[in-house]
Amino acid sequence: MTSTTFRNVSIMVLVSENGALICHRRQNHYRRPGMWDLPGGKMEEGETPLEAAIRETMEEVGYCAAPGQCAPLGNTVSDFPDGEARVYHAFKVVFLKNERWEPSSPSNDFTEFRWVKTMAELKDLPLPPADLWALEKVLDRG
Repeated sequence: MTSTTFRNVSIMVLVSENGALICHRRQNHYRRPGMWDLPGGKMEEGETPLEAAIRETMEEVGYCAAPGQCAPLGNTVSDFPDGEARVYHAFKVVFLKNERWEPSSPSNDFTEFRWVKTMAELKDLPLPPADLWALEKVLDRG
């Protein structure tokens, strides 16, 4: 019997004033190259899930969320073939009225950004199950 290793990961759903959400595409040198993602990543030693979500969002898309802007969406677990299970902690930020922001990739880890408003717009974007779970909590399912 193999034991499962758990890793904590935080993800952030950024929601614009008009209800659009940002997704980004991974570079080809990443695990699952070309896949679309939400901002997020593994928690570092001593970080809370919210601290990790804020840090990763700044690193990946250049948005500095304030803790008071972030609302928890819940948690989900995804199992990976290597025996690792990831516990995803999801948060949502809704931009303030008239707040203007465009994504950038300070780390150059992502090749493309896309704003989406419905689940139908995501049908052609390969997304990890945990990201899709978080997006479904925010978007209309139609």
